[in-house]
Amino acid sequence: MDSGKKGLGSTAVYLILIILVSFGVYSNTLGNGFVYDDHFQIENNPWIKDLSHFRDIFTSHVYGFKKELNTTNSYRPLLLVYYAFEYAMFGLKPWGWHFVNIILHTLNSLLVFFIASRIISKNGGEGRVYNFAPFFAAVIFAAHPVHSEAIAWVGCVTELSYTFFYLSAFYLFISCNGIGVLAAAAFFFLLALLSKETAITLPLVLLAYDLFSGERRFRIGELIKRYAPFTVSLFVYIALRLTALKGVLPNQGLHTYLDQTKVLINSAVFLAEYIKAIVLPIKFYPFNLFNPVYSIAEPKAILSVVFLILVAIGIAALWLYRKRVNPFYLVFAVLFLITMLPALYIPGLSRHAFADRQAYLPSVWLILIVSLLVDKAGKGRNAVKAVSAVLILITALYSFETIRRNSAWKNDLTIWQASAEAAEANYLAYLNIGIEYSIVGRPDDAIAFYKKSLDANLKRRDPDKPKVVVTHMNIAKAYRSKNDLEGARIEFKEALKAEPANLGALLGLASVSEEMGLFDEAVSIYRQGLNFAQDPQAIKDINNAIGNSYANRGMFSEALASYADALKISPNDEVILSNMAQVRSLVGKR
Repeated sequence: MDSGKKGLGSTAVYLILIILVSFGVYSNTLGNGFVYDDHFQIENNPWIKDLSHFRDIFTSHVYGFKKELNTTNSYRPLLLVYYAFEYAMFGLKPWGWHFVNIILHTLNSLLVFFIASRIISKNGGEGRVYNFAPFFAAVIFAAHPVHSEAIAWVGCVTELSYTFFYLSAFYLFISCNGIGVLAAAAFFFLLALLSKETAITLPLVLLAYDLFSGERRFRIGELIKRYAPFTVSLFVYIALRLTALKGVLPNQGLHTYLDQTKVLINSAVFLAEYIKAIVLPIKFYPFNLFNPVYSIAEPKAILSVVFLILVAIGIAALWLYRKRVNPFYLVFAVLFLITMLPALYIPGLSRHAFADRQAYLPSVWLILIVSLLVDKAGKGRNAVKAVSAVLILITALYSFETIRRNSAWKNDLTIWQASAEAAEANYLAYLNIGIEYSIVGRPDDAIAFYKKSLDANLKRRDPDKPKVVVTHMNIAKAYRSKNDLEGARIEFKEALKAEPANLGALLGLASVSEEMGLFDEAVSIYRQGLNFAQDPQAIKDINNAIGNSYANRGMFSEALASYADALKISPNDEVILSNMAQVRSLVGKR
């Protein structure tokens, strides 16, 4: 092995280069803004702007700041803590939030270097090769295009932070068996869990490492001692989660139309797609539209299953010949599969079921396999030069593609345009492009994309019914902005055909009918809305709207009765009190 001084010197150079690559590749994200969920979770989130909500953050789900929204049981309190910290530091200036993401990605890239160094040192890595192979892996991780979504989108800070805690715990675990170090690793495990639920795979990853690495054989007592700190962290997390959410498992997802067999088939397709996205990152598909496979006989399913059978054969071969082959090939293959499991649980996934960000942590293990190959190939000086040339070429290609992908995350319109360009018939992308055109006052362009979204959605084997309703309502609002009341009325009715109890569509239709002078129809629809409304605020608003409708027709006693019903819910509502005062003054003038 090289001298300690030389080894430390080369390590320092490599670390600096890793930092430069990480910042260099992602520096163009500093000019990007907030996109998609960022507006909801950051810009319109009162909890991150006031430290008095700190207790609320730890005793509610991740969307707890929006009281009327209870569609998730994601428990990620540290995500909101990160947001609060970033808001305190940068306000709502997006560059600062993007800067934090770059820092976290850089730290994760450095962790890849240290983990690879630790593993290679266990296998007798020496001198130039010992330092270069981990450097190769870290640079590939830093520049890899599949990571663009996780870094370029502010909302993915939870992906970056949980990976940092996860890898930190893993590094400590493989470095030392002392109880203090294991306790520190377990603490990082708890932080990872509080950042994102998928950190639950870590104990299984650690167990697989112990079982397959062949480093040592543990007795039962030693295993209990080794894993006890992680058990404590897990129980603490479960206790916090149960206190906040009254449950542990995720809610039923959006894909209930798939039976267990179809779920399994699609999980296999997803796994093959994720491997392809990491190994061959040539396709950029932000907000991937989930187009499920319905039969094992479909070409996509057949190719995926064949590919996974070959992968399984390869893993089995590594197991059979584990005494002749570096055991860490098998270890990292197994760890990749374990950390991919949450991304394959289709019932718990969103409409964008396949997402590059889900590959952020799992990609580490495949990249560590590359470091082992580099270590094996680079035993001589000339070999190191050849591998260096390969690294430079790959880094250049990856960096170019990553920078290109980063630019697509500049704003909402650019990212949805990129999503629409990646695949035909992406109804979600068309819908969101329409929304962006509505925001900037281009209703005709908005309507064109809304209708394109509706057409693509309804042609699906299992149309997304909630988005059908939303699209009709957005078309109605766009027509209304053009003062095309009849067009708006038709679209609100179409929305109600798809979902008769949709309160927003009912109230929109009633309002348009009233503007068209159809007062009896408007009042009838408002009263129909009262049959569906459960939220007191909505009931109050409907009664106020009915009162206004009666008042406009000169039916003052009916108007006052409706206002009185509204005041039963909110006795001191200034708007309703003002409306009542105006009606009473008109009654007095009769």
